[in-house]
Amino acid sequence: MENIKVRNILIVKVVLGQLIAVMFVVLFYGGIALLDTKKGVNLTVSTVIYLCVFLFIVLFSTIYTVLRISTFKFAFGEDFISVKQGIINLQERHVPYAVIQDVIMRRDLLDRAFGLSTIVIENASMGGFGGGQYGNQAGGYGMGRNGNMNVYQPFPGMTGNKLTIPGLTAEDAITLREQVLARTIVINQGSKQQEL
Repeated sequence: MENIKVRNILIVKVVLGQLIAVMFVVLFYGGIALLDTKKGVNLTVSTVIYLCVFLFIVLFSTIYTVLRISTFKFAFGEDFISVKQGIINLQERHVPYAVIQDVIMRRDLLDRAFGLSTIVIENASMGGFGGGQYGNQAGGYGMGRNGNMNVYQPFPGMTGNKLTIPGLTAEDAITLREQVLARTIVINQGSKQQEL
């Protein structure tokens, strides 16, 4: 299979999304400050501290996002998808085509504005939280209709039983989805013939 690259415009999209969040917070705090005073904006020390802490968090989050995107690598082999990810804790995982259950293509508002798409590959594992009968009952995550984890991950990489590959063009996402589904069908048909 052809290896498709995550586009660097994804970093611009993520940074823009965080800047939009900062603008909403600044407008919110500015609106509160205007309502609090009759003479105009009166920024108290605590408001300035809150805004500085918020801006620091956004800056840290942006740096983390850039590092996370730049360290994410994936490749398609004959039997599995290889994923390398991590900033401090480096991981290499292999997702066999035989356990892939679904390939989803997502496009949020900013994705559409930048011409990007996200592919989410769901596999049949127990979510990577210890396995077993209760392996996917991790705190903080909701259970889906069919018992799968409802984990939304805007970042690239593996979380639970989902492999997220953002920053693809729409054409690359469609090609990737078709290739993964076709390879999954070939692998599963081959294993069914071996069982007979």
